[in-house]
Amino acid sequence: MTGLRRGACPTLVEPMRTGDGLLARLHPRGRRLTGAQLAGLARAAADCGNGLLEIGARGSLQIRGLTQETAPRLAQAVAALGVEDEAGLTVETGALAGLDAREERDPRPLARRIRAGADRLAHRLGPKVSVTVDGGGALPLTGIGADVKLEAVAGGWIARVGAACFGPFAPDAAVEAALLVLRALAETGREARARHLEPAAWASLGPAIGHESAPAALPVGRFALKDGRWARGLALAFGQIEAAALADFARQAGEDIRLAPGRGLLILHESPAEDAAILGAAARAGLVGQEGDSRLLVSACAGAPACAGALLPARRIAAELARMRPGRRLHVSGCGKECARPPAPVISLVGREGECDIRAEGEGPSGELRALLARLGAEGLNWKEGRG
Repeated sequence: MTGLRRGACPTLVEPMRTGDGLLARLHPRGRRLTGAQLAGLARAAADCGNGLLEIGARGSLQIRGLTQETAPRLAQAVAALGVEDEAGLTVETGALAGLDAREERDPRPLARRIRAGADRLAHRLGPKVSVTVDGGGALPLTGIGADVKLEAVAGGWIARVGAACFGPFAPDAAVEAALLVLRALAETGREARARHLEPAAWASLGPAIGHESAPAALPVGRFALKDGRWARGLALAFGQIEAAALADFARQAGEDIRLAPGRGLLILHESPAEDAAILGAAARAGLVGQEGDSRLLVSACAGAPACAGALLPARRIAAELARMRPGRRLHVSGCGKECARPPAPVISLVGREGECDIRAEGEGPSGELRALLARLGAEGLNWKEGRG
């Protein structure tokens, strides 16, 4: 096992090289884990890696700091826990698919049909090709990129391919629309993505229509479910957590946990008392449980010393930035690769050798941010300002 190059799409069996060793990415079937499984995964991360776990923007679990020797041991631990890693073409549904009380319709049947229909194409598609099937509700998949996006609307399903929007379709036609684009990608080659295709590839879908997507939402708060239960949404501070803290939390979290796009966890429960207990355990673990928490505005990579390639202690700086209650999105990257950068306009602090670049999109740094940077300068870190 040599590890994939940076920029590839890591999996459990083919981890990717990073500055702190190999990174494995796990996609549990249905995004679902029990508390015992999540605690076991945290222990395995401490045993096989550097003890730092992340939930990615798309809701995958990432385990960092693996080596050539420990990566196979991690895969064995995952299998022993009974966690099934979803392989093949990525066809994503929301973390509360089929459960959300506000959902327009259940997207899971369409997702299963697309996955089955594309089974013979999978080996001809690139590893980053993906489809989303969004049933609507409290946590839409608006913020997740995909080659084909199906969205439930009042008249059926619409399909988005790049900037084009088609439909509405009945379920059978929606599945065929997704497969049509996947077949065109398979015929073009493994490097192809939908943005590379000529519009003629999907001309048979008919005329495009205009339809606004629901605004993206973070998986933080309390969400009503169709069966009378609730889901408490929590986010990992800066998308990361130490294995010991996650294991302690997982042991108290119950038996129905979902990994959520937006770097979150959803804990399904039945009563206000359970909800209060979950929030208490989350606070002790350093998880974000309230929508107004300023840590939600700050993104950071693993940073130094966790990542050997990092030139900034990104997580420490991120915590200080969050305490400033910045009021707009900030991003801290230990090096020029800008890992963990959010899609929204941000002010980025990017580490270079002995320096820190500030790259502002829109309004520049506030006085408080400049003061923090001045203090970092006194600690030996020079910085300069530019535009992103």
